[in-house]
Amino acid sequence: MAERRQRKRKTSQGRTLSMEEVVFGYRVTAEDGKVEVCIGGGCLSLFGMFFLLFGSGVMVFVVRTVSDASTLGTFVTASAVFALIGAVLVFGRYRLKIDAHSRTYRRGCSLLVFFVTKRGSLDEFDEVTLTHEVSVDRVSSGHRVRTFYPIQLSGPQGTLSIASRSSLAQGRTEAKKVAKALNLPLSDRADDEPSE
Repeated sequence: MAERRQRKRKTSQGRTLSMEEVVFGYRVTAEDGKVEVCIGGGCLSLFGMFFLLFGSGVMVFVVRTVSDASTLGTFVTASAVFALIGAVLVFGRYRLKIDAHSRTYRRGCSLLVFFVTKRGSLDEFDEVTLTHEVSVDRVSSGHRVRTFYPIQLSGPQGTLSIASRSSLAQGRTEAKKVAKALNLPLSDRADDEPSE
């Protein structure tokens, strides 16, 4: 199956950014025994800024000009929802931090402050795997087929998802970096029959 063409942008260091990095702020860094995945920011922050400013502006305007209690409550609630959605898009982040030196990982979400939702030991995993998955979505014009290349830590007790890329080349590059940083073997199963 031929790989989709990707729109890419160059950074100031000459590295190309995928659309996932530009739009969703999807970053994976792997070096010196540490791997960090951060999802959030990117262009979604700009989109969220519109919601945040619109919701906040309407709330301030309505509070200052409307005197009817029921109308005030409706507008304040609606604008607060807009502002909350905007705040999550602007400030919200998902993070996964893996430290090969202390043999631990932790993942969580943040909205200005990092909240750990899961901690664990790196000893639960014995390899980094790169696989091939196909997703078929129904759309109005028929079906849309999307191909993903998930990068995971795998072991007898389960798996830990690190990243998922739509480009095989980028998936392989990141899987190699993660395996090298964590000093684990890489099991490249991207050419195997895809799972759905």
